[in-house]
Amino acid sequence: MISKVHAKRKFQSLDLSSQERCDYWPIQKRFPEGNYGEPPFSVMGAGRSITGAFFGKGTSVLQLQEETPHVELDQEAHCVRVSASATVADIYNFLIKKGYVLTGLPSYPGVTIGGCIAGNVHGQNHYREGCFGKNVISLSLAHPELGLRTVSRESEQRVFNLTVGGFGLTGVITEATIKVVPVTTDILQASLRRFNSIAEGYEMMMLEKDKTDYFHSWVDLTSLSPRGERGFFFRGIFSKKHEISGITVKHEKHRSPHLPWKPNVFSGPVLKLVNEFYFRSNTRCMRKTITIPDFIFPSNNRLWYFSMFGKTGLIEHQVLIPHKAVHSYLFEFKRTLLKKSPFISLCHLKLFKGETNLLNFDGSGLCLAMHLRADQCSFEVLKHLDRINIEHGCITNIIKDSRVETDILRKQYSGYDEFLTRLIDYDQKLTFQNIISQRLFSET
Repeated sequence: MISKVHAKRKFQSLDLSSQERCDYWPIQKRFPEGNYGEPPFSVMGAGRSITGAFFGKGTSVLQLQEETPHVELDQEAHCVRVSASATVADIYNFLIKKGYVLTGLPSYPGVTIGGCIAGNVHGQNHYREGCFGKNVISLSLAHPELGLRTVSRESEQRVFNLTVGGFGLTGVITEATIKVVPVTTDILQASLRRFNSIAEGYEMMMLEKDKTDYFHSWVDLTSLSPRGERGFFFRGIFSKKHEISGITVKHEKHRSPHLPWKPNVFSGPVLKLVNEFYFRSNTRCMRKTITIPDFIFPSNNRLWYFSMFGKTGLIEHQVLIPHKAVHSYLFEFKRTLLKKSPFISLCHLKLFKGETNLLNFDGSGLCLAMHLRADQCSFEVLKHLDRINIEHGCITNIIKDSRVETDILRKQYSGYDEFLTRLIDYDQKLTFQNIISQRLFSET
């Protein structure tokens, strides 16, 4: 949820300059020198979190700053060592020219690598790729009292697991070594199939899950009726031609995520026309040839979308529904929407295949995400969905939806209390905090 944070915000840059490096990043027993304000600290990546997760009440905001983020590819080991301040676009552009890609990438390429790890993000084919953290081999972590250390699944596994998907609460991630995947082409053969309900779209994805490299679905909930809701399933398969076009991601790092004015364009009638155009323009051509960035970064250079809701803003609700509960959940979900008629601008479907760990948004099932206007009707609908989510064994993405109460999250996540206990054992002072952790600890 986009909201105002009533707190004093102090921004400082954490500069890991060349003299701080040995083999370009040292393992030192101290925090890099500098005046960073008083703890608690919160860590800012690219500043593109939909919840403003890098802010917190009374925190000093730290941000990694490097003019040219370091990237080092080990082709024999199929891994890349990168600055945490580098963006997904930076790394993609570097790797694709050498015939490699990262997997589990978010839909927006302006996110930093450190942010991808802290949020344990997912991409356009979680069923095949899993979350981003699945491919993290090791990472360096800076803490003012615990020093700068390297952690991995083999070395300091508990800290590693607490950091991946840990919302930036264990310290500042300064670098990471990540697995990469070799590719012979960056060209995809994309195809599209229509469906007439979310349930039909889910069944369609289940049939195609082992036959595609990237896939996701879009649903038009402005067309919702007792008869169904239209949508389409979009799949991408690597071209058989061994050809690397080398087309890079054009991303403006320093551009504001919002327009200078908030026009509140998305009224009901306007949105129906927008979705009608989007549906027709996408389904007009059922097959086409595109590049990887065209498919996996649908949000690139489209952040103006968030300004279309005016000053009210929006709420993103993302839920993972276990396979066994999908049909019963969708029945209750649809009944709630038909009864309340909330304003929903966007709905996406993805298939997940993974395991839940602590507070990571991971597991197996159907991932349903939607954007709602932040008004009273939406809050009532989401409160009702919270109950349905618990009844069906679902989990809500904590980093996306900041209005979910702690008692709801504790019922959804079996690792909730374990996460809090581990974090306190690691750092009793809770040196790093943000609006997420302050909410998680609000009732302890």
